[in-house]
Amino acid sequence: MFLDQERLAKISLAHFSGFGSRRLRLLKRVCGSYIAAWQAKRNELLQTGLPESIVDAFVVWRKECRPTELIERLDAAHIFVLFPSDEGFPDLLRRSRIDVVVDIRSKPSSQVVPHFDRKPLENSLKMNGFKYLYFGKEIGGKPDSKDFYDADGHVLYSLIAKSAPFIQAIERLLKGIHEYRVALLCGEENPSNCHRRLLVGKVLGNYDVNLQHIRGNGRVQSEQELLDEGREKDETQLGRFKTEEIKEWKSTQSVLPRKVPRHSSEH
Repeated sequence: MFLDQERLAKISLAHFSGFGSRRLRLLKRVCGSYIAAWQAKRNELLQTGLPESIVDAFVVWRKECRPTELIERLDAAHIFVLFPSDEGFPDLLRRSRIDVVVDIRSKPSSQVVPHFDRKPLENSLKMNGFKYLYFGKEIGGKPDSKDFYDADGHVLYSLIAKSAPFIQAIERLLKGIHEYRVALLCGEENPSNCHRRLLVGKVLGNYDVNLQHIRGNGRVQSEQELLDEGREKDETQLGRFKTEEIKEWKSTQSVLPRKVPRHSSEH
């Protein structure tokens, strides 16, 4: 896999546990490039405003890390995304050799399929040899706070992606996918409009993580295939998303039953 040195440095920096997306942007802004940030000496790193403990830990880690070897290990970094399916769900996971299911539903319950409620699902997965984690509070698509919605009930992904819980959850995922085969679980079969793709997948893509969509029939569809499929249609949900994205990064549909004020003072 060919990568230019700037991209190689970015990916290497991103996999140091102390650097989240905000600190990466800070490093690039102060140092001028990711290569310069990777090569910077301790005093230069301290001048960026990074905590001394983080800088010292990075200096030690950098001596042990070989970027080209790291990229070779990360070349196969994938994260799978799927929705609850009654069609032999454990077998669906086994076919993709999944180890860990990360539930990112804001409200992990269903009147139609109650066995996919959070607790029954967790118990079932553990009985079948899978690990289960719940990240719905951190990276779910329907946050509790009204501050994350516009007046029409669209979720403002740009604000969620900047929140500390979201950033910390993404950092945990980035670590986890290099030790386990991870699947993100959400509530929609079609990923085109789902936040698991438009929010979580987009952010993970910034770290060169490949999205693989497990569809309801068991077919594994790559992100590139989904993009190509969208381009073949005259008017698709993805096309509308791209139009909106230029203005504001948010959900393609309102997810609230009524309009909500952005701030409590607007009640």
